[in-house]
Amino acid sequence: MVLWGNIHGMDETNIIRDTLLEELERNERSQVIYAREIAVLPRGSVTVRMRAGHPYCYLKFREGDKVITQYVGPEEKVGDELRGNVERRRSLQDVLKRLRREHAFIEKALGRKHEA
Repeated sequence: MVLWGNIHGMDETNIIRDTLLEELERNERSQVIYAREIAVLPRGSVTVRMRAGHPYCYLKFREGDKVITQYVGPEEKVGDELRGNVERRRSLQDVLKRLRREHAFIEKALGRKHEA
C-alpha cells in the first residue's frame, strides 16, 4: 500500500504546495472578516463612575499619547453589552494575531518573504 506517490499526475510537493496555498487564502479571508468586525467594536476598557449615587459607564482608550475617557451611558442600560463587546474585541484581536503568525509561517513554508 502506497500512502504517498503520484496521485493523478501530482507529486507530493505539489499536493503540499497546493494545500498551503489554499490555507493561505483561507487565512487571508479570515483576517479580513475579523478585522472588519474589530473595527466596529469598542476599544479600550469599561470603567464605572458613581454620580449622584448612580453608576455610569465610561470607555477608556488611548489615542496616541492621550487617554480618552468617553461617556457611554447609565450602567444598568449599557454595562453588560458594553463589557461583552469590549471582551469580544479583545478575543478577536487575539485570533487575528494568531492568524497573522500563521500567515507568516505559511509564507515561509512556501519560500516567500513575509511582509510584516
